[in-house]
Amino acid sequence: MSDVSGTSFQDWSSAQETRKSNPLSCAFDGTTYKALGCFPIGLNASKSDFDHVLKSQRKLRDLKLLSKISAEELHMASDVLRGYSVQANDYFDSVPALREAILCLSTLLAETTDDSEDICQLQIYSGLDSGFRTPAGRKFWSVWELESHSTSVVIYVSKSVQDLTSVLLHTQLSRLGFSRYQCFLAEKGLSEYDNKSRTSQVLPCRLQNDLTLLSTSEILLYLQHLKFTEWDRECSLLSAIRKECEVLIIEVPTYKQLKRLSNMDFISGTISEEELVTAKLEWYRLCGLPTLNQHAALELFMHISRIFYDILWHLDHEKMDKLTCAAETLARKGSLDSMADFVLFALFCTARKAAFEEVYIEVSDRNPLFNQYSDQSAAFAELFALGSRCEAYFDIKPSDIGLLLSKKHRDHYSQEEHQPPMWLFNAPSFASAYAAAQTDVDPQQKASVMPAYRRFTYLSVFAIPALVGWSPTS
Repeated sequence: MSDVSGTSFQDWSSAQETRKSNPLSCAFDGTTYKALGCFPIGLNASKSDFDHVLKSQRKLRDLKLLSKISAEELHMASDVLRGYSVQANDYFDSVPALREAILCLSTLLAETTDDSEDICQLQIYSGLDSGFRTPAGRKFWSVWELESHSTSVVIYVSKSVQDLTSVLLHTQLSRLGFSRYQCFLAEKGLSEYDNKSRTSQVLPCRLQNDLTLLSTSEILLYLQHLKFTEWDRECSLLSAIRKECEVLIIEVPTYKQLKRLSNMDFISGTISEEELVTAKLEWYRLCGLPTLNQHAALELFMHISRIFYDILWHLDHEKMDKLTCAAETLARKGSLDSMADFVLFALFCTARKAAFEEVYIEVSDRNPLFNQYSDQSAAFAELFALGSRCEAYFDIKPSDIGLLLSKKHRDHYSQEEHQPPMWLFNAPSFASAYAAAQTDVDPQQKASVMPAYRRFTYLSVFAIPALVGWSPTS
């Protein structure tokens, strides 16, 4: 390869070594995962990490700080696994002993009881998610061990696990020596059987949650790991993983940027209606959806804004009820086209901006003089306007609403024509709808005079002893 100036340079990807192992079954350095329980996809783990978590969980169990999963919940998982193991599945026939392993796990789960003294049965404990993390930043969903006295299996599961059945299946297969790739394929089949993913091209919910735990740099590293390991390009699981990674690295940041534009930036007045509409239309184009032209979309946005503010200004409850019912009808549809989505987008942007003005009035009346910390205004907004529903109302964090309130306050009073009034006696410097706390002063009050005996007492206690005790030689 060469640049425009003719200087040649080597493509960095050509120096990367392509590993023979499946990317789901090996670490970034090519080390094969062996019986490490269940840990999030996209993250590395080693035997030492596994032993560290297992040791901490064993200690917590000895201290009786873990809770045992109820037999009822395990029996429900057993029923699902039993139905899954007896269904017709070509993958079961291609992997020896896989069907028998799933059926065996189902039997073990069905035989569990709530008797904590029975150490011969399968024992499954759950603990806080923090106990499944290592100082190096490794994370596990579950670890396992064999009971020293009875050789029965003990599985420790994080309380943050959302799909217990899949995690138990993955852990048991990993313990029996199946590759991590085979464990994931079994999980995917279970998800399809349990109607959690309707098509083979959709990732199970647990794997999707795993990928959302990754940072942007970790997703890039994992995509690199997929690129430089050999795997079947026709594998629906790996193809779905790669597609989900690309969505998280490309589309999700774009969506988050649009979300900030329509919330923080539009409410604060940083961007105009035209800029917001342009960004929304560009989002539709990136998604391959039909859109309005720029002028028509801006006119529609401004029209919705004017109508909504007019309804609020005149307290037209009848029209507000009709508008609410129409928005609810649109939102309840199974799918939205770009036109309906844009109408709801314009309506909610306008409503949030109007609601922010009301919150600002309430907060500035309660607290006329903001200090230099935005947390103060956020606290006042929660106390007197939003409660704990800031994200439900504005889709932003409470700390962000504090930043918006403080910015609006400072932008207004930093202007020369909007300087706050001078301090008058003990009245607040800013006008407020709430009465200031005034001190009652009696206009007929006269200053009191200290009686003579008090003055004499003062002299006898302090002055006279001091004079008597003093001498020129002292």
